[in-house]
Amino acid sequence: MGSNIKLSIPSFEGLEDPGLYFEWESKINRIFACYELSEEKKCKLAVVEFSGLAAQWWERISITRHNDLESPITTWSELIEEMRYRFVPYYYERDLHQKFQRLRQGTSSVSHFYHEFLSYLTKLEIHESAEATMARFQGGLQRDIGNQLDFYNYESLKEMFHVASKIERQLQAKSKQFTPYQPRATPSNVTKTWPQPNQHPSTPPPPRLLKTLPRTNQTTLPLLSHLKQLHPKILEHLLENLCVLNVVAKDTSSLNVSMQGSSL
Repeated sequence: MGSNIKLSIPSFEGLEDPGLYFEWESKINRIFACYELSEEKKCKLAVVEFSGLAAQWWERISITRHNDLESPITTWSELIEEMRYRFVPYYYERDLHQKFQRLRQGTSSVSHFYHEFLSYLTKLEIHESAEATMARFQGGLQRDIGNQLDFYNYESLKEMFHVASKIERQLQAKSKQFTPYQPRATPSNVTKTWPQPNQHPSTPPPPRLLKTLPRTNQTTLPLLSHLKQLHPKILEHLLENLCVLNVVAKDTSSLNVSMQGSSL
């Protein structure tokens, strides 16, 4: 690369956050991969961008190594080793391994699971065979997707990811075609009353007293038609009153007849 190109190295403050450290290390490695730099040059470029706690740590460790007659840190690989020892807790890697073992796709997409899977591979620097990595990836997928992968051919983790994404799209298309049955909704303002156990539905009593009425002429037919439209209980009450009035009228007429005879 030309000497007129200036590198833009991210700074590192040395905060107590292993995630931030690995993010910085990954970013600076991607930058170094774009240039032909020696290990010594990489170390110097990274140290210049130290600030805060990281700058204090670098000054302290440089003085300590000088006083102990130890060789200074001059290469990028040596710097990374010392920085991990200082800024990454000893239990951090073990926790990452446990999280990686429990990693599952769940409700996320295949793409999201794949990139999260790759991030753990990078952080843990796992070196295993391609078959072992693909088996680990397949075991974390959803069951429907993982089972169908056995019917496809693939040679790498990337090809396996593309096949799993294709299966995911096919399953989503099938689920959209199926419309589950939904029962007809009942209006909220309509309430149904059902008879309780050992209890018969209530029915109005039959109009028994209509049969006891005397024969009427044509003038009373409209009245009867109106009476039949009333509720049976109301009609029964009215008919009882009519019967009482009828009896009273008969008794009154007979009394008048007797009084007229006695006056004669």
